[in-house]
Amino acid sequence: MPALYAVVITLAVLVGALLVGGVFYAVHRRPALNGPVTAAIATISALTALLALAFTTAR
Repeated sequence: MPALYAVVITLAVLVGALLVGGVFYAVHRRPALNGPVTAAIATISALTALLALAFTTAR
């Protein structure tokens, strides 16, 4: 099982890097997207923090 976890984590990191690269490219090409993209990233970060808190305290 630890090998499976390593594969899943590696894939998640690679997909995350791809998404970050895509967002960086979009904002670089169109600076007008800076505000909406920043708001979306902040919202996703807040929701991720809430989900992490829920999963760690739901034992």
